[in-house]
Amino acid sequence: MTVKIAVVLITLLVTFVLMAMEITTPNAVILCALSFLMFVGILSPTDALAGFANDGLATIALMYIVAYAIAKSDLITRLFNRILGNGKNERVSLLKLLATVSLISPFMNNTPIVSTLTPMVQRWCKQKGLAVSKFLIPLSYATILSGLLTVLGTSTNLVAQGLLSKYHLKQFGTFDLAIVGIPITIVGLVYLLTVGYKLLPTYHGSSVDEVMAEPNNYLIEMSIGPDFDYLNQTVADAKLRHLNNVFLAAINRRGDPIVPVTDGTILRLRDRLYFTGAVDCIQDLLQIKGLIPSTEKIDMADVTSDRARLVEISIPDNSSLINQTVKSAQFRRVYGSVIVAI
Repeated sequence: MTVKIAVVLITLLVTFVLMAMEITTPNAVILCALSFLMFVGILSPTDALAGFANDGLATIALMYIVAYAIAKSDLITRLFNRILGNGKNERVSLLKLLATVSLISPFMNNTPIVSTLTPMVQRWCKQKGLAVSKFLIPLSYATILSGLLTVLGTSTNLVAQGLLSKYHLKQFGTFDLAIVGIPITIVGLVYLLTVGYKLLPTYHGSSVDEVMAEPNNYLIEMSIGPDFDYLNQTVADAKLRHLNNVFLAAINRRGDPIVPVTDGTILRLRDRLYFTGAVDCIQDLLQIKGLIPSTEKIDMADVTSDRARLVEISIPDNSSLINQTVKSAQFRRVYGSVIVAI
């Protein structure tokens, strides 16, 4: 084994360990590893940056743009509302959803499809009183399975196609993979509609709905007045980052939400600050000169946007977050997110 091979193997091992420990985001870890290999001379700048010129990567990026444009219009919502129907028969509606997705997914990357359809399906299930858990997991698997029908369907197929092009090897035809993908998709959909349907839990709602309905139970809104001592200074300077019982989660400035709030965020006059924590801790905030409490109901539209959404996540048994505090896990820095409630 040469020294270069040993360095590459050690770098890969350290990369996997750091990603497993979730010290920072995976893309940051991978970019650091790439930069290190380039710094020690194992990779030339040309080789290090060649991946960004991969045809498959460019195609994936373009598909995200297409999916975003579709999501911003109401076309997809109207289409699937008509397809899903009145929801009187849950399994029939699921069949319609999976069949339609299986026709779309081979021609559009599966990740943007799921990210586009998930909120729409959640709203539809809520309107019809159906279990959202019976639809979202099958939706994800159906897009993955039907994505195997064409080269365009999955990110891995596109990256592999790009590598074949780079090394001047014979590339896949658009439907070459269908000979394997069709039987896999059929068997998978049958399983999702029968055995999988019975195994899935019946889960109707999300805690997000509760927070959206009564945000004043979870957030404290304060406005910055003219006598605030730290106008035009940072959050860190104002000592709002390490308060005892509350945490600064978001700022709304002239209708634009700032989430998450960093130590370097500048505080301006009439900024509206949103704190998480026990609502009875408002007395701690009232002790800060220049912070004015709001007496109106909080509008979650002032805290959320296309780039900042309220979502519900669960912590699996093997997560590195277990037995850590929010502060020790560096949740805001690592995930770029703020915890509103647990």
